[in-house]
Amino acid sequence: MATTCNFSSKKLKVSTSLTLNNHGSSSSSSLAKKQRTTTTMIEGEATKEVDLSRFRRYSEEDIREEKRLGVTTKLSLRSEDPWKIKKKLTASDVGDLSRLMLHTDQVEKHILPHLVDVDAIKDGNEVRVKVLDTDKHSEHQLVFARWKSSKGYVLKQNWTKDFVKRRNLKLGDEVGLFLDASRRPDNSMLIHFKVLNRAPVLAPP
Repeated sequence: MATTCNFSSKKLKVSTSLTLNNHGSSSSSSLAKKQRTTTTMIEGEATKEVDLSRFRRYSEEDIREEKRLGVTTKLSLRSEDPWKIKKKLTASDVGDLSRLMLHTDQVEKHILPHLVDVDAIKDGNEVRVKVLDTDKHSEHQLVFARWKSSKGYVLKQNWTKDFVKRRNLKLGDEVGLFLDASRRPDNSMLIHFKVLNRAPVLAPP
């Protein structure tokens, strides 16, 4: 079976087969070795065989461990969006409360599973987090907490000074965040931040 994929302007045609390789007639290698190969043709110009046995095979344990750490070493041709938490800024996000209200379902799916003491957060305890502005390559310190009135989750304290004013954030701008699940030397949380889209500027009447 052949699969055709588009890469830039060239077509990559890949076929997979199972072949038997006979390595001599000595008694120690009398049985033929099975070897998986792929034949690759780019615009009919070249043919190359690749030994797939050298590629890493993932066990169920490998997959569970990488899922727990929030990372993957698998090579994928798909471009995955890293910004798991997205928010179109509301008036309260850019107002005087100095807090960014996050969508509860996104936090529960992409942040809480990586925290050690989730119950403490849900009970109202606050956690200091480092937020990396990937646009400006600067690091800032905020507080991650559960908002008592709405039971939602927020990033607060220095939010207005370090992000709203510094980045000139406006109503309707869309920002993205994701938690870096790797363990830092000081065991602190690191959240990546990016301005994804700016709100359209309305022309004066």
